[in-house]
Parts: sequence; C-alpha cells; structure tokens
Amino acid sequence: MAISKSQARAQAAVAQLRERFPAIFTPANCRPLKIGIHNELVALGFDREMVVVGLRSYCGSSAYLSALREGAARIGLDGQPTGLVNAEEEKFAAAQLAEKVARAKNRRLTSVTQTAKPTLIVTVSTSVAATSDGPRRLSLSDLREAGRRRRAG
Repeated sequence: MAISKSQARAQAAVAQLRERFPAIFTPANCRPLKIGIHNELVALGFDREMVVVGLRSYCGSSAYLSALREGAARIGLDGQPTGLVNAEEEKFAAAQLAEKVARAKNRRLTSVTQTAKPTLIVTVSTSVAATSDGPRRLSLSDLREAGRRRRAG
C-alpha cells in the first residue's frame, strides 16, 4: 500500500526527531512527552512546521496514546521526568485511541466491501422442466441452497 505525501512528510519529520533524540522518540518504548516540548525543539533550530508535523504523528500514534496513563512521568529532551499525566489527559488519550481504532475498523470494512466481487452461482437440480412461458422461477429452498453453496466455496 502506497503512502501519501503527508504520511511521508510525517515519517520524515519523526525520523529527524529520532535521529537527534533517539532515547526520547523511540518507537518501541513510547513515553509521554513534556508539555511544551515543541517550543524547546523550535528553540534548538528545528523548523516549526517539521516539529508540528512530527509531533502530531508521534503523539497521535497508538503506542503513544496507550502510554498516556494517569501518574505516568512526562519526559523532557534530556530524558528526565518533568511532570505527570493527569486523569483528564488519560481520558482524552483513551477517547482518541478509541476513535482511531474505530476509523481503522471502518476503513478495513470499507476496503473489503469495495474490493470483494460478489459472485452468485446458482445451480438448480430439479426434475421440473422449464415451461414454454420461460425459465422456471426459483423456490425459496433453491435460493437457500444457492446461498449455502456460495458461503461454502
């Protein structure tokens, strides 16, 4: 699956942050970041737009949102604790994570229904021949049997 330009920009921005601060922006061990860390990054010379894009991507990840638990230590650029996550922040993160999961599930369902090509194979095994008025209409039992066959194979 190809990624969009905005996703590529976000990945590049996070990669820049990881390169400079590998202990802070880890993909495996996400920890809550200090409130206002974006100002520190801009003060260090990072491009403001790159910082915003990178932090939006990193802080919007499922791993980061899952790490926002009440009482968890927030870390600064030096890796030292600078505060704690409160209950309101945890609740907000849980809502964001639930919304993200719901969007992903909806996206999967939509893509499956758009890519699936429905095929219906109907075979009628009956001794009643078609009349001269046209083909014989299928009975309810014939339709049920066709549905069973479709689901089975």
